Amino acid sequence: MPINHPRARGEEAPRPVGAERVERVERVERVERVEQVVAPIAHPQLTSAPPYINKQNKQDLVMPSLNDDMPLFERAEDWSAPRCYEVQPGEGALLTEAQAYERYARLVSTTLWRRLDDRPERRTVIGVRGAYPGMSTWHHNTPNYYNDTLALLWRDAEGQPHVLEFPVTTEMGIYDFGVDSSSALRPNRHYPYLNGWHKDYNALRINLPSYPVRDDTNNNGHWDSDRNGWLEGPEEGFDYDRLGTAHNIHGAAAPAPLERAEVNITSAGCQVVPGALNWERFITQAWTGLGDEVDYYLIDARDIPHSFFEPCAQEDGSHACPYSITSFPYSASDNTALSEERLFDRYSCDDANEGGAERVYVLNLPAQGVLKASVSASEGGDPDLHLLEGDEARACYARGHEMIERELPAGRYVLIVDTWVNSSGEELAGPYELFVEWRPL
Repeated sequence: MPINHPRARGEEAPRPVGAERVERVERVERVERVEQVVAPIAHPQLTSAPPYINKQNKQDLVMPSLNDDMPLFERAEDWSAPRCYEVQPGEGALLTEAQAYERYARLVSTTLWRRLDDRPERRTVIGVRGAYPGMSTWHHNTPNYYNDTLALLWRDAEGQPHVLEFPVTTEMGIYDFGVDSSSALRPNRHYPYLNGWHKDYNALRINLPSYPVRDDTNNNGHWDSDRNGWLEGPEEGFDYDRLGTAHNIHGAAAPAPLERAEVNITSAGCQVVPGALNWERFITQAWTGLGDEVDYYLIDARDIPHSFFEPCAQEDGSHACPYSITSFPYSASDNTALSEERLFDRYSCDDANEGGAERVYVLNLPAQGVLKASVSASEGGDPDLHLLEGDEARACYARGHEMIERELPAGRYVLIVDTWVNSSGEELAGPYELFVEWRPL
């Protein structure tokens, strides 16, 4: 990935330079386990009439009575010819349905290191937050619109692959749903779903009692964080992390045209398919039987790795080809003086000058647990640790001079060993030892 890749060099407001540290003191970020009340998101009743049985479908599905003029999305129809997909940032190519299926399978394997369940008639749903169907690059994710992707994949009894794509929202609309009633799923992880119910009609229901979410405290339809670039209102009104439940995949009425249809009350954080025709198409193809399992993978378009577009010849600790931490405990010896990577000078979690060279690591945690990372250096070197939600300086969870210890939910994370620069402009690069361990809870 070139250093001017948009995911790595997003616009960032300048931050003040920290004062020269007279004494280097270990900085440790810790999060204590706190019992939280699980708050379900709101499910407003949006049907204009009682649900009905779809007798045209062999499953006799209970359908919502949605009344709108949204047409069936073209990419949700059966394939009759190859379709265009973004195969490199800004570059498209025509793919067959089988090639599209492999593209989505590769998206999951390169981003989350998981393989799709290829058993006949087993359904998989893949959400891409911040990218339109067929696209891979982030489009800045304007709040309150159906501008995310939901792809439905399966192999039939003969093993033939099928792909249908829908424009959706994977977040909440701009609406006051009440306290602790609107939140969005954390991206870059797997969620188990079931063929079940959403209120009074058949839909895909999340199969977890609780899971980490981010609460839309001020009801503005997006997360207030440096990574999104939107910081509005007083600090106490910013969004926060908590536990949630009831984030289903369901339908909602939506007026045409799609580009002007606003989410508003139709989603407090569920994965919502707009339009009666689109929802009917999705659920009739996704449904295999009450209680059947469905895998859902939600991926942030900003975190699709370079290797999805162009496989790395070898991992070198760069942003394009980071070192993969695939097992624990993990240890490595390296030298920041040998790195040419200098993308991040400052991080959203601290104002220290990290303008020196850096090494990049990526990891996928299989379950909730405590991650502990430590770095040590020989005399004269000064590497710092940064734990990030994605490969962006604005996505920083925690920083540590020598150690970070943090409880984290399952998902994909980036760990960067970056070189501190003193007030004289001297980069304190050099050899270091990295040790990472993870303990499931």
